[in-house]
Amino acid sequence: GGLRGETGAPGTPGVPGPGEVMEQIPCPFRAGVIIGPRGQSIRDLCDSTGAKVFIRGGARDNVGTGERGLEMCVIQGQPSNVAVAKAKVEELLASRPVPSSASAPSPSAPLSGGVASYDRPPPATYGAPPPYNNAPPPYGQAPPPYGQAPPGYNQAP
Repeated sequence: GGLRGETGAPGTPGVPGPGEVMEQIPCPFRAGVIIGPRGQSIRDLCDSTGAKVFIRGGARDNVGTGERGLEMCVIQGQPSNVAVAKAKVEELLASRPVPSSASAPSPSAPLSGGVASYDRPPPATYGAPPPYNNAPPPYGQAPPPYGQAPPGYNQAP
């Protein structure tokens, strides 16, 4: 055996069986178009083509790294089924353009936000904090009175 998805058994996602092929189509920030509402689109795709269609590189696969935009649509099965499924996936992706807010920033683009976006530099020094007027009494001295004893409290034994 091995880890999940590495056994090579027929039908294992990510490992083509005998006579099967596997295609990968990048779909950064677009996996939802292929998956559809409540997974309906991807189920219909699998049922109508006979190929296995799944998404890799999403939030489940990148837990802890924070990386986004690495999603891949993986299509696996008999060559003729994979060809039909690939055409349908490409058609789905072409029908819904990438929203501009979802695209990853390019590494050469200037970043915005943070201290660098302020109009003036931070002060050289922030100075001493204001004095604390309610300091406790020095050790060995009685605390200041807090007011009257609560009603019904007997001070004398």
